[in-house]
Amino acid sequence: MRIPVLTLVLLVAGCQATPPTPSPITLPKAHDDLPRVLHAWVADLARHPRSHKHPKHHAASAGLIEAHFKSLGLDVRRQKVDRSARGTGNVIARLGQKGGPVVVVGAHYDSAYDTPGADDNASGVAVLLAVAEQLVAVQDTLPHAVELVAWTNEEPPFFRTAFMGSHVHAQQLLRDKADVRAMFTIESVGYFTDEEGSQDFPHPLLAMRYPDVGNFLAVVGQSGDDDAVERTAKLLSVDDKLPIFGGTAPAYVPGVDFSDHLNFWEAGYPGIMLTDTAHLRNHRYHTRDDTADTLDYERMALVVHGVFRLLTAPLSPQP
Repeated sequence: MRIPVLTLVLLVAGCQATPPTPSPITLPKAHDDLPRVLHAWVADLARHPRSHKHPKHHAASAGLIEAHFKSLGLDVRRQKVDRSARGTGNVIARLGQKGGPVVVVGAHYDSAYDTPGADDNASGVAVLLAVAEQLVAVQDTLPHAVELVAWTNEEPPFFRTAFMGSHVHAQQLLRDKADVRAMFTIESVGYFTDEEGSQDFPHPLLAMRYPDVGNFLAVVGQSGDDDAVERTAKLLSVDDKLPIFGGTAPAYVPGVDFSDHLNFWEAGYPGIMLTDTAHLRNHRYHTRDDTADTLDYERMALVVHGVFRLLTAPLSPQP
């Protein structure tokens, strides 16, 4: 994932979440071990680089995700992606309603180059695995279908090419005429800090207007999706320890589409990115120092609970 400085202008110019909208499905009793479990998953994934340069570890990561989905009793399929390492591809599971509208939620599991990629994006995968576990407990009462997907080939040299796993996935959904009502990409969601001056800004005037503490989750959408972004931010807001900020901008503005949701936009589907803003806060981004011990698993657990609320809420009426 790559987010340029310009992105944060759009985020802080957006709206902070108002009090959350209740979810119609009660969150399964949270176990105190969730932060520890998230840490264990991230540590396992980030033990080795998972890029195309390291096909063995890339494939092992796909296997870990598939095994977890299967352990929950989910039907899992692999979707072939050209130029992805043997034994990888997209890992997809679906639960909830058998037909009708579907909500897609996913995270890319590859890392950049020779980096362990704990924040980018083992954090997103760990949240996806935890959310899957919570959704299984309530799947019979879900008001719609939910498709869980771990995408391959998000990082360079595949970014913005037809070899991105999310491109292959979105195009297949389009061919199948799937009724995709919403799509969320979980992208770098593990680095949070309460240290003053920890959040970078592209202009000093913005630093004067907004907190310089990198403790929030950002919700990013394209122009015209303001209502969807605001609703998403409300549903994600589960605890004051994790502030939520949301904003939109035209798709052509650099940074707004710098993850897997860009391929859903191109297919004509709605898409929103959830992120900690990556290198604007985490200066270990795309380095060998992006390791599991640098993340905040207590706040990641709040991301899990927020995403659960998001996925179990009734769909917005179509315009």
